[in-house]
Amino acid sequence: WGWNSQMYLYLPILGSTSERDGLGMMGDSLVDPTSLYSPAKILFSFNEISFMAKFLKETLLKEYDPYELSRLLYSVRREHEIHNFAFDPAKDNTGQVQTLRAIFTAPKDPEFAEHRKEGETSIVGFKKALPYSVWLQKEAAPLAVILPGLGGHRLGSRSLALAEMAFEEGYNVLIFSNTFNWEFMLSAPEGYTPGYFKKDKELQLAAYLSIMDDLKGKYGESFFQEKAILGMSMGAWYALNLAADLTDSGSKELDRCIAINPPVNLLQGLEKLDALYRAPLKNGDMQQAQKIIRSALVKAFMCFHDGLKPTNELPFTDVEASYLIGLSFKLVLRETLVAGLFGHKLNFVACKGDLYEELNSISYIDYYKKIASTKLMEDGVSQQQLDDSVNLLKRKDSLMKTKGLHLILSDNDFLVNDEQLNWFKENFEGKMTLFNKGGHLGNLWHPDLQKVIRDKLKIK
Repeated sequence: WGWNSQMYLYLPILGSTSERDGLGMMGDSLVDPTSLYSPAKILFSFNEISFMAKFLKETLLKEYDPYELSRLLYSVRREHEIHNFAFDPAKDNTGQVQTLRAIFTAPKDPEFAEHRKEGETSIVGFKKALPYSVWLQKEAAPLAVILPGLGGHRLGSRSLALAEMAFEEGYNVLIFSNTFNWEFMLSAPEGYTPGYFKKDKELQLAAYLSIMDDLKGKYGESFFQEKAILGMSMGAWYALNLAADLTDSGSKELDRCIAINPPVNLLQGLEKLDALYRAPLKNGDMQQAQKIIRSALVKAFMCFHDGLKPTNELPFTDVEASYLIGLSFKLVLRETLVAGLFGHKLNFVACKGDLYEELNSISYIDYYKKIASTKLMEDGVSQQQLDDSVNLLKRKDSLMKTKGLHLILSDNDFLVNDEQLNWFKENFEGKMTLFNKGGHLGNLWHPDLQKVIRDKLKIK
């Protein structure tokens, strides 16, 4: 009673705890009836471990540092249980709050990921082989390539949901991780700093071609017929640019391109993510900001714990939702920096906490201007080239000629302003579906949006 935990512990078999709760287990065992009969105690423990096994396995596969994620989840849960925090019952229905519904996007078949085949390909200039995942039809079929969003892993739930839709429509499916994901960074060329998006596209294309060489060598060139590319968020931006590049080159490699919630200007998008993370500090009141952050985290935990459904009303205010979105992308940036640029600082005598604290102070714009741009300019890339590389407006003519192009947008996506939304409307009439509300990927789970994706994938 009155003991505030100072330490996070992960104990074999028992899992996440603290020095407070670890010692408390000794007292608990004296009043726990199952401790009097060891088989019962083992059964209850095994039951709980089995229940979490799938979640833990997925976390280990997708996260660069699963320890940090488990510590965050445990800390939020226990703080709520011990102190029973009251939080602001207010809630909003803004684009940011609607965006949080993206977490409900997942394959209908919980075992869909288990049906994949794993591979890796050695790419000229890369440090190590790049992993990829494929789902193959029993006979020759078209191929869908899924490009995840910013920091997205190939086994992320949204990527798997798109893969399942394409597979059910008769496609072979290929996914590899986003250039900002730790897995891609561990494989990428030495010294690579994602952010010069012309270079990023070149590496993605090299990865795709190398993977296809592997697959054609195993299954034959005729096994993969028409080609489609599906991207969401940053992956949608890449999909559009790759499609424009192929159109410009006269290539017949691509038959259709589906882009879901693409930003127009990636640099503006990164600035917006930084602003979302700082939303609780808008009024400059640190005490109020901490209250908002705590409320946001506790609400997020309760939603996860209580099994909230996508059709339920979400309990978040706009500022809480903004912070949670910004936090998730802040963690993506930290993993990217550790995996690609600062991993050498993690050694037997180094303190990981100190490095993470240092990296937490770096925003996306800090990274772009002080790390990526500085290095690229040393390599001879001009500021004008950098600015042009982030802007989709420069690709209008090529995109309008792209075969099988379809855009899926929301009218309140925080990564697209009114002027940019009007640009889409004016130039891509008949090649886009605009949804009323949904935020950024917040309605990707919805049957109406998924029907559009399936319709555009159908082979005529």
